[in-house]
Amino acid sequence: MNVICKKSTTKLVKGATYKAVSFNNQNNKGYSFFKPTIRIYLTENSIQTFPLENFKPSVGEDFQSINWLCPDYQLVLNEREQTKIDKNLKVNDYVVPLYDSLKTLIRGRKYKVKEVKFRDHKSTYGATVWTDIKIKLEGSERFYSSWNFRKCTNQETRDIGLKEIFDEETNTEMVGKHKRKFDYFTQEEKERLLVQFLISSSCDKSRNQLDVIDWAISKSGKLYGLTRSDFDVIQNFTVSQIIELVK
Repeated sequence: MNVICKKSTTKLVKGATYKAVSFNNQNNKGYSFFKPTIRIYLTENSIQTFPLENFKPSVGEDFQSINWLCPDYQLVLNEREQTKIDKNLKVNDYVVPLYDSLKTLIRGRKYKVKEVKFRDHKSTYGATVWTDIKIKLEGSERFYSSWNFRKCTNQETRDIGLKEIFDEETNTEMVGKHKRKFDYFTQEEKERLLVQFLISSSCDKSRNQLDVIDWAISKSGKLYGLTRSDFDVIQNFTVSQIIELVK
């Protein structure tokens, strides 16, 4: 469902069309302080809540007196539930790093679990307050904190299983296959990373007069184990090539 903004704010533009995630326009419990609200995609990756009165439907004048959830977003919620790491995680499951801050792992790649440790933290009354989950991956002897990962979705797991049955490439990674994080990437991915590191270095106010490549090696691309020779492949890139890589 698309909705149209009726009132400009610091975040909204009057007359602009936004994609709605959900709206709450039914006071089921009869609260005296109830105010209808709507959640919209403010950007592609940002969902925020606003008063429903600030919007109108793209078709018609008024919202129905219901609580509505976008079917597409319901699928997102279902997938999020599938990927949640909890005590159901087991050996031979697959997980995906969520961040790029780990020196040995690549964000978005799939890794096989070879060991899991659970440690319950209990309250003074003996109830489990939260569980610390540590994960060991194939190719490594290190335990990683579970909050760095998500589980593969059911579909992702099925796809890996089918590829294993038919002896096809599963597109999964093994920790320790390369000494440098940089060497896990394709040539095109390497070129894109190098350009991004140089742009980041050139914009870093802390760099002072230090060479942008040296700064990229020691700061912006520190986790990747870069050397100056890695940058040779992009030395003669045109502006058009650089723009294409950073799109």
